[in-house]
Amino acid sequence: MPTPAIRCSYTRLADPGKLKPHLRNPNQHSAEQLRLYAKIIAHAGWRRPITVSKRSGRIIRGHGAWQVAKAAGWKKVPIEVQAYADDAQELADVLADNQLARYARDDQEALAKLVADLKAAQFDLELAGLLPVDGGDAAGVEIEVAPPPLQILIQCESERHQVQLLRELTAQGLQVRAQIA
Repeated sequence: MPTPAIRCSYTRLADPGKLKPHLRNPNQHSAEQLRLYAKIIAHAGWRRPITVSKRSGRIIRGHGAWQVAKAAGWKKVPIEVQAYADDAQELADVLADNQLARYARDDQEALAKLVADLKAAQFDLELAGLLPVDGGDAAGVEIEVAPPPLQILIQCESERHQVQLLRELTAQGLQVRAQIA
């Protein structure tokens, strides 16, 4: 796969083989997500650099893009180097990059109009980050946009009540976890 064009500001170019991921980044990328990401970067080029900490030398933002670049064998990727005062600030930026987008909600009507416009232009919807339902052709199927999961915090009066509630919610097919305060 040829090296994509760089269409963003960056501090310098780096060999992706020499970059190091942040060891505490909890975000995991599926093979399908990485395939889609590779397709988008190959088509549109680099629209944002990978962020690397000047302090630790670790990737703060752009782990998925880095994985794609390594797998594709690209020799150079754009990076921006940022300074962090300490581990806590560095880790907070890693988490913020992963978490903030999860709080967004799509306006379903506006999204449907955008998808319709792209379909009318016969644009490859995967290049907009959209996957077809049931593995069909993205241009010929309706796009299903699932809202992100909701997170609800419930305070229980006792550990016993918490265990009971966890069992009941799990039995209903919900994903739950206990948090001890």
